[in-house]
Amino acid sequence: MKKLTLAILALISVEAYSNVKLPKIFGANMVLQRGKPIPVWGWADPGEKISVQFNKQTKTVKADKSGKWMVKLDPESAGGPFTFLVKGKNSISLNNVMVGEVWVCSGQSNMEFSVSGAINASQEIAEAKYPLIRQIKVSHSIALTPKDDIASGEWKVCDPETAGDFTAV
Repeated sequence: MKKLTLAILALISVEAYSNVKLPKIFGANMVLQRGKPIPVWGWADPGEKISVQFNKQTKTVKADKSGKWMVKLDPESAGGPFTFLVKGKNSISLNNVMVGEVWVCSGQSNMEFSVSGAINASQEIAEAKYPLIRQIKVSHSIALTPKDDIASGEWKVCDPETAGDFTAV
């Protein structure tokens, strides 16, 4: 029984590693910057062929010996929604992806001040029907060296269910 358990765990760990993986900054509902080359990167098995499809583009690359890969999609005009597809030994499909303006906002309490704490919050939240506005909140992280990925984050579309957690700024 012990040998069977070890064999199953070994197969699971090989399967888990062999899947194409994207950093958490890529997700359904994301916004990609218009008018600029779009870098897409991730991890896979060393030497694995990766295909990235977006709008009318398809780019391919092979993962390097450490399993890292990167492609640059050609600049896109504002628009969407599109499907973003990454294929290797597995496939990752991200829906409702837009191309437009991406603003990176950083700060302390001013950026963390949410709509739910603003004046007239109830009215603002109830009227928040802005499907072209999206936000990803990246969790706090302290590091002495650059990170390959963010700890957590999920792209949200601005609507009455999500607007209360959006930054009020």
